[in-house]
Amino acid sequence: MLADSLGVLRAVAPVEAGRFLEAGCGPAAVALNLARDGWLTAGVDRSDEAVSAARSSFGLHGLEIDLRIGDVRAIPWEDASFDLLYAGGVVEHFRDTERALDEFRRVLSPGGVAVITVPALTLSWPYLSLRGNVPAVPVIEDVTAFVQFRMLRGRLAAFGYERSFTRSRFAAMLRTAGFDPVSVSCYDTYLPLPQLPERLRPLARRLARHSSFCPMWCGIAVRPGN
Repeated sequence: MLADSLGVLRAVAPVEAGRFLEAGCGPAAVALNLARDGWLTAGVDRSDEAVSAARSSFGLHGLEIDLRIGDVRAIPWEDASFDLLYAGGVVEHFRDTERALDEFRRVLSPGGVAVITVPALTLSWPYLSLRGNVPAVPVIEDVTAFVQFRMLRGRLAAFGYERSFTRSRFAAMLRTAGFDPVSVSCYDTYLPLPQLPERLRPLARRLARHSSFCPMWCGIAVRPGN
């Protein structure tokens, strides 16, 4: 997934090397690789442990990063602070996803690009549901969340509360947040079920590249302006 993310970011970067924010950065592995490319990097995460791990990693490589503890729904930087932003597997972990998307647009400079990945509500959902995923669909989300987190007490939720979106819904959310143009495509990553026979895994990988079975969407969204 790291190689996939870096490939997308380098392909859509609006400048050769500018200001980059990894939102919900964890250990900031993406930021570390862009720092090696000459980018001025920053990261934000709610976890003290994650920020400490990122700081240690950058220190080991002799690189600098502006790390802050904070929520991606209230990013602690001024407007137009970044040229490129990445949020991989972040905005699906809470219901007010739109608030985070608004913040992403705010901290990007005009012409800046956001790359955002989310679980896809496609025919892959039976697989996602085995990890506690809930579809971001009114009423259905409430019922599924009740089953996964009240009845099953989160036993399947390896990644906590995690929503999945249809392609059209995700694209519409990005446009509503003020991004234009917007593109949403299948994200080229697939983690096969452990119990899936090995001989069937190549087929599963091919299916995962089709929009009907895609397990994740990758949104590329531009803040309007020059």
